[in-house]
Amino acid sequence: MRFLLFYASLILLTYTCQAQSDSMNSRIADTSYLPAPPRAKRPWAYQTYQEFLDNKPTIKDGFSIIPYVNDAGIQMSAARIAFADSIGKKPKIWGFCDGNLVFILPPKGVLPKKIYYPLDYIGRYSFYTISKKVNNITGPSVRSLGAAGALTAAAAAARANSATYQETFIIDDDGNSQQATPDFLLQLFKNRPGIYRSYSDESAIEKSRKMIEYLVSFNESL
Repeated sequence: MRFLLFYASLILLTYTCQAQSDSMNSRIADTSYLPAPPRAKRPWAYQTYQEFLDNKPTIKDGFSIIPYVNDAGIQMSAARIAFADSIGKKPKIWGFCDGNLVFILPPKGVLPKKIYYPLDYIGRYSFYTISKKVNNITGPSVRSLGAAGALTAAAAAARANSATYQETFIIDDDGNSQQATPDFLLQLFKNRPGIYRSYSDESAIEKSRKMIEYLVSFNESL
């Protein structure tokens, strides 16, 4: 009897391991949908967004990655890429990997020219968050803005009470960075009714506070 129970348990364990293996292999087959696709053991660069999705960079040498140091002499998490003098025409770069993190170029005006920022999450809709200094913020009152401007007013108030504030950007289907506003997220979530309804029901402040949480859930649902 003990032998039969042991044998049955062994068969069940083998079946479970095989099922887990099949599931893992099916996920690995499409790296663009993995939460963290396997990346380089050494630096490489992506010329296009499609190269990033396929995890097949075409630029693997002839450049160096330089940490970004701001005007105050503080090394930031951002970085820039510099090509060797021997390379004549410098290629256009969508992003690069330092062997661990993937860096992409934020929208114009967010950071100094050609400064790349690391992704916080890699998935179907990758995203990253940039911390920015607060300057003196002034603006219209909540009453003058009305209900539609409540989130903007709340964000401004939060910024005014801290030395820095954060802006989240999402990589869209074309490989461009889009600011993660509630309206943009609702458009993104529209094909996932459960997530869409749940996010819609959140208050204006909670929509902003739980943005990352919903983005991760959305990516995991795809």
